[in-house]
Amino acid sequence: MELQFLCQACGTAHQAEALTYRCQCGGLFDLGGTWPKLPDDALNLGEVVTPLLPIPDDGLELYLKMEGQQPTGSFKDRGARYLVDYLRRRGISRVVEDSSGNAASSLAAYCAAAGLGCELYVPEKLSPAKVRQMTNYGAKIMKVPGPRDCASTAVQAAAAETYYASHVYNPLFFAGVQSMAVEIMGQLGSVPAAVIVPVGHGSLLLGLYHGFRRLGSGMPCFVAAQTAHCCPVFAAYTGDRSSENKPTIAEGIAVAKPPRLPEILTAVKASRGWIMTVAEQDIMDAWQTWARRGIYVEKTAAVALAALASAEELHSFGGPVVAVITGSGLKNA
Repeated sequence: MELQFLCQACGTAHQAEALTYRCQCGGLFDLGGTWPKLPDDALNLGEVVTPLLPIPDDGLELYLKMEGQQPTGSFKDRGARYLVDYLRRRGISRVVEDSSGNAASSLAAYCAAAGLGCELYVPEKLSPAKVRQMTNYGAKIMKVPGPRDCASTAVQAAAAETYYASHVYNPLFFAGVQSMAVEIMGQLGSVPAAVIVPVGHGSLLLGLYHGFRRLGSGMPCFVAAQTAHCCPVFAAYTGDRSSENKPTIAEGIAVAKPPRLPEILTAVKASRGWIMTVAEQDIMDAWQTWARRGIYVEKTAAVALAALASAEELHSFGGPVVAVITGSGLKNA
């Protein structure tokens, strides 16, 4: 398969295997044409159709989409598999990426399976468990001092000479994540009434949005949840610019300047959804409460569970509500 990227701003077409990760005009890329399915001989690390776990809840038809059961422990495997499989077929031998952890771990694993070199730029204070994971896959780790966005800045020089396999800029990643929408639709037999997702860069929300749109059977209401310590999407949604970025236990969504912010807002509004924040203590309480119920999630994933606890509007939907559990609790070990 040979794919093209199309600039959102000017419509210029670019080859998907070119080093350019955004258009010369500054616009971001969409994937042009039909998004092909993975071929039968695609990279395989034992991916599964993750469980859609029904949870007893008074007045709410609740399900948890258990993405921590993917090979590296997070939903990012969907995007990394699609992206790396394409790159290896096009002769790409080495990639760079910046990440708060899960995307880097996924990319490292699939690059290892494909025989691609992999250099990862990550925050210096990243969870040790995630650093061990990506290191053991054989990736080269570049720890960058400062908040998450400093890693995004640091990778730019390397991206000028090496393919930037970005889970933010590269639309092939979103094409892989859309498979979750197909699974949810098949497991429920219908489109859910609402889907709750943690949001940082928005790769999960946008992948699901495009997936349900391409299925053509309807769109769930998206509830995008951010931590109150880092909530640029919520700030743009409400017009409240007074919030300051602070350290958060939800490291996976600690993104101060998401490049696809306008797309995130468009997707939420088109779904008749909303954006909300949850407090750090509420995230910790949700993480501990669900662990006592046998559901051990990454603290970033607990953002969706904290949102679930405080979004009373969900009880009036009258249909299935899906909270996406983005990663395993073992990621925080």
